Formats: sequence, structure tokens, C-alpha cells
Amino acid sequence: AAPAAPATAEKSISGAVSESKAPQNRAPADQEASASAAEAQAETTAETPEAAVPQALDKSAVTPDDWPQLVQELDIAGMPLQLANNCTFTGLSAGRVQLNLEEGSAHLMGNQLFVDRLQAALCGWFGQDVKVSIDLVTQAIETPAKLSAQQAADDLAAAHDSIHLDPIVRQLIDKVDAAVDEASIRPLQ
Repeated sequence: AAPAAPATAEKSISGAVSESKAPQNRAPADQEASASAAEAQAETTAETPEAAVPQALDKSAVTPDDWPQLVQELDIAGMPLQLANNCTFTGLSAGRVQLNLEEGSAHLMGNQLFVDRLQAALCGWFGQDVKVSIDLVTQAIETPAKLSAQQAADDLAAAHDSIHLDPIVRQLIDKVDAAVDEASIRPLQ
């Protein structure tokens, strides 16, 4: 397993750092920097925790905070999924699922078929007949789509910070006049 780690580290570093004036023959200090980078990458990879598996939702006690996970569990795609991702759940009462949608996203329910497919998916998820009621609201709401976009932005910012603050990357920049290719930085999946 140890010989595979350096190749992974070099791929990772070369994807984020491009040499602008690298000498053809590397000096021992440069080889040490590469070896240190490989070791650091192997340690980082080994220490990365697995993503937490969400717990199953209690279908009899769904809360507004559960809505993003519930939407992920629905058997829908396309525009009905976009509609669900841009709504917030406000409650379930007497077989009626109450959702809010910002007025600026009203076009997502312009086709009744999208609402009907969302309703059918919710009936399947809850295991009972439910009716969907969507209210248009003027205030900004925290939807699964917005939460996902914010998480993606946070992950990208953390990836940028990780690269720019990494001592190995800093050493490569200083020793071989390398530059970080900003467009190549991506969060780990």
C-alpha cells in the first residue's frame, strides 16, 4: 500500500499546482518536498472520515428540518424534483402536506403535472394518500436547493483554504516557483 500513496499524492498536487519555472533535474530538496507531499497526502487520505449516513426519518413525525432528507428519498426526478427542492415543508395535517414556495420560483408549479408527480411521490413515501398544498410566500425561505448550493460553496472555499494553507504546497511554490491552478481545485467527494 505504501508505494501507491506517492502516485496518488503527485496526481493530487500536480492537479492543483503547476510549475512555471521548474528545473529539468530536480535537486535533492525538491525530491524531499515531493516525498513529504506524498506522505502528507497518504496521512490526510487515511484520516478523512466517511460521510455520515443519515438516519431513517420517522414518517409519523416529519419536521421542517427533515424536508431536505425527505426530498432526497423521494422517487422523483426532473421538474417535480426541482419543485420539491425549492419548497419548504411546514407541516402534515389531516392528510395534507403543506409546503411553501418563494414567489420567484412560482414557475416551478406552472404545470400541474409537476405538482401531481410530487404529490404521488409523497403518497409513496408516506405510505398513504396525501394532498399537496403549496403556498407562495414573499419572504426568502431556506430550501433544500439553497442549502445544497451553500454547502457546495462552503466545500469549495474549504478546499481552496486547504490548498493555500498546506505547508507542502507552500514549499513547492517557494522552492520551484510553482503556482496554484485555482480552476483545478475541487472539494473531495
